[in-house]
Amino acid sequence: MNTTRREALALLAAGMTSPGGAATPAAKAAPAAAAAPAAPPIPTARAAAAVTPRRKMPKGFLWGAAISAHQSEGNDVNSDSWLLENLPETVYKEPSGDACDSYHRYEEDFAIAKSLGLNCYRFGIEWARIEPEPGTFSQAELDHYVEVLTSCRAHGLLPIVTYNHFTVPRWLHCQADNDGCSRCEGDQLPAVFLPPVCRS
Repeated sequence: MNTTRREALALLAAGMTSPGGAATPAAKAAPAAAAAPAAPPIPTARAAAAVTPRRKMPKGFLWGAAISAHQSEGNDVNSDSWLLENLPETVYKEPSGDACDSYHRYEEDFAIAKSLGLNCYRFGIEWARIEPEPGTFSQAELDHYVEVLTSCRAHGLLPIVTYNHFTVPRWLHCQADNDGCSRCEGDQLPAVFLPPVCRS
C-alpha cells in the first residue's frame, strides 16, 4: 500500500511504524511486555475521503478541459503572436513552434478528455488561419474546424468555442500606410470574421 508523505509523518510522529511497515527505532526499543495500549488510528485525508459522502453535482454540470488555439495547435504562422515570438528582440522566452500539435492531434485530445470523465471541451477557432489576409477566407480551414467540432461531439463532449483567445491575424494590428505600420483598425473587423465561421 502506498503511503503519502503526510501519512508517513503522522505515523512516525506517533512512533508507530515507518512508511514501509517496519517498527520505528522508538518502537523497537520498547519491551513487548511494557507496551502501552494501542493508540487509536490517526485519521488521514484518504480515510476521511473514504467515509465522506461524495457530493453530487447538479444535473447538466459541465466538467471540462480548455486549450488556447495558438498555444496548442502549433504553426499559427499568420498570427500576431507568431510574428512577435520570432522577432530578434522578442519578450517571449521561446516561440510556440509546433506546440502540442493539437491542430492534427485533436482526436487524441478528445479521447483523453473523455477517458478522464469530462463532458465538455473548450477550444479556439484561430482567426489568423480562417482569414490570413484581409477579406480572404480559407475554406480549407473552415472545413478543418467543422471536422474538429464533429469529432468533439462524436467523443461525447460538448464543444465550447472561443472565437478569440488574445491572438489576431498579424495584418489586423498594422494596416500599412505611408508611414509603415502605424494604423490599427480592429474595432469592427470581428463582425466581418464571425459570419463565415458561424455559417460553417
